[in-house]
Amino acid sequence: MNITVYCSARRKAIEDYGTDVTEIGKYIGSKGHTLVYGGVDFGLMHVVAKAAAEAGGKVVGVLPERRRLDECPFNTVTLHVPNLTERKQQMIEMGDCFLILPGGYGTLDELFATFAELNFNNDQRRKIVIYNPDGIFNHILGQLEDMGEHKLFDTDHMNRIVVACDAANCISALEHISKEYENEEK
Repeated sequence: MNITVYCSARRKAIEDYGTDVTEIGKYIGSKGHTLVYGGVDFGLMHVVAKAAAEAGGKVVGVLPERRRLDECPFNTVTLHVPNLTERKQQMIEMGDCFLILPGGYGTLDELFATFAELNFNNDQRRKIVIYNPDGIFNHILGQLEDMGEHKLFDTDHMNRIVVACDAANCISALEHISKEYENEEK
């Protein structure tokens, strides 16, 4: 299964979330999944790529041209794209499921673009897992719930999102999605 991961490239994020992201990356690699991510050698992107690669997983970095010199050495494959918009689209197309790790506005952009794409195409198969340590995504999730309550979108669309508050719950959600994916492939 291709797991597309969106997360922070900021080095400071490692202090708070590096241990859990390492555990999640190890899970991805050890289960033979492919990590698809932003491809740079910074922050949580570096951490998840290193952990997945060291656990034996394939790592696909989707790297915008402007970041060519920042390529992560743990990438098994690097796909070069002209800009962030193309990177995001490539990552959505490649993903069998999507994992949102701690990140900033770029991660939120990727989350909303993915959520919109899945809903627009009525894609019932692919899921989004939001790793929500310390409640960092609570306001975003609350905003989505408010919009649904105001009938600005079908609240059934929220069924595509699974929220996990710690690394163990995140891994459990990915494991469940992986089993569903395997059953569909048979």
